[in-house]
Amino acid sequence: MNSATEQDSLDHHGTTDIKKGQAGQKLLRFLGYLPALIIFPILFFTLYNHLSRLPVKDIDFEVWPLIFSAFLLILHFTLTGLGWWLLLYFLRARIPVYQAVRISAISLLGRYIPGKVWTILGKVYLGEKMGLSKKVAFAASAYEFFFFNISGLLVFLMVDILDSGKLPSFPALYIILPIFTGLTFAFPNLIVFILNIALRLVKKNPIDARLNYIHVLCSFLYYSGLWFVTALSFHFFIRAIFRDISFPLLTGALVLANVAAFIVLIAPAGLGVREGVLAYVLSMAQIPPAQAVLIALASRVWSTAGELMVVTPVYFYRGKKSLHRELSGDVEDACP
Repeated sequence: MNSATEQDSLDHHGTTDIKKGQAGQKLLRFLGYLPALIIFPILFFTLYNHLSRLPVKDIDFEVWPLIFSAFLLILHFTLTGLGWWLLLYFLRARIPVYQAVRISAISLLGRYIPGKVWTILGKVYLGEKMGLSKKVAFAASAYEFFFFNISGLLVFLMVDILDSGKLPSFPALYIILPIFTGLTFAFPNLIVFILNIALRLVKKNPIDARLNYIHVLCSFLYYSGLWFVTALSFHFFIRAIFRDISFPLLTGALVLANVAAFIVLIAPAGLGVREGVLAYVLSMAQIPPAQAVLIALASRVWSTAGELMVVTPVYFYRGKKSLHRELSGDVEDACP
């Protein structure tokens, strides 16, 4: 009798835990889409109110910039996978380059999941299936997150100087970021220290894979170059619509918007966050509000089209069932 009562109690607690988990997932999903629900109506309202001031004379649709943009965007996603392979190489882990690029492409599917779990841990999960150490694969992904965002901020400062301060000014960034970057060159272990603080905050185990001075320098240079490839692709995309747009200005705005979107982890693919930051930065740089909003909305079309160009061949090459098997499992287990 007692055992039956205990079993009923266990079943009750199990059901309660499941319901709490489902409620937590629904809350996370709601919070993930909340920025988009707030920002997109504001953007469309701004566009509607300022549409009459849109510089129609600057609109001149051309095809050849779109072709260049598509080529550079595919190159961007390829180089992103290569960057992850390079970090694995620095950490003395070896997989074929094409496998690193393929894993990176599959992980793009997770960009539209609230929390970006697959974006961050998907490479670890799939890398483990390739025989990579879970800890090393996770360390490479953590380093990728660090170098991608810090390099982006450095590029923002660089283009702001080149564009004579047309971008919104962040005085503290001019002081803190160069000092911080210099310290990471002088003390590479500082990066591990910072990443481990972040991991402890989200209750994950620390990493112990370390890079040397040359690795840090090469990683900063590589991801800074990757940002310029990305910005050039976006510039050609916008150039296909608007004739006169500053490359440094567009680069700085895109970098700042993408970094903000990537840091706000709960927003799937930075939905709403990137568009809002991009429109704000461009309008602060004296771009007409309607044009700034159109460029921000176009950025979503541009990035999604690029992701489809990369993911679709993988989907058809591997097949739906094969890809489903690769993605099956609990990705949270990928975190060491």
